[in-house]
Amino acid sequence: ANGRDVVFGIASGSSDGLVARARDRSPARNPNGLSKRADRAVAKYDWRQ
Repeated sequence: ANGRDVVFGIASGSSDGLVARARDRSPARNPNGLSKRADRAVAKYDWRQ
């Protein structure tokens, strides 16, 4: 029963996350987590450069 509950919880959480992502298509959404503002408090360090 515990394994079934875990699998059901993962499936339910994944579904909820995808639905929330699909519903929020506003310009305020920031999918990459990177700010375009230059005055942010934390500097951005990118190892890919």
